[in-house]
Amino acid sequence: MNIEEKLKLSQQSDCIYFFRERMFAQVYGVSLYLAATKLNLDLKVYCQQYKKLNNKKVLKAGISIPKLIGLFSDQLIVQSYGYQLRGNWQINLTQVIEWQKLQFTAIEQLRMMSALPNITEPNSSHLSNRKDKARLALAGKHSQDAWHLMLSEREYNYLKDWKKGKYPLSIDLSFIEKLSQKIASSRA
Repeated sequence: MNIEEKLKLSQQSDCIYFFRERMFAQVYGVSLYLAATKLNLDLKVYCQQYKKLNNKKVLKAGISIPKLIGLFSDQLIVQSYGYQLRGNWQINLTQVIEWQKLQFTAIEQLRMMSALPNITEPNSSHLSNRKDKARLALAGKHSQDAWHLMLSEREYNYLKDWKKGKYPLSIDLSFIEKLSQKIASSRA
């Protein structure tokens, strides 16, 4: 199922549509809003640009399939694309749009506060509900704590071209460990 079809289904408020992608179920649009606000699922909200949509930025989030099944096993309807959760939710489209604007704003603020500001804009950013919102709230108070990290050309290219699954997990973990050491030594 392509992104246009996923977004079209996700605009309906009679069901929450979970689209299976490997070990996760992704939610978009009104389904994402319902999952986050009505079901109170603790989701990481991402912003991703899609070339098929003329580089339009789209909010999405994922939940592991085992966790989803554990939470709603008796209510989930299995579909070819993933899962459907029927409900009787009443929504106000204005509230959905305002919620989405807040998510986009928070993600953009996080991107701007990033410890790696010289890297080209990522295709995907995320906002982890609790930790990142707390960081944003404190950002104004601690702006003097901002710092820059110098990257080698190799590190820069690795980060710039990184995509999930492009490198073996061992390489990703090794890079993260070296980068963590570099951050720790630069902050000392």
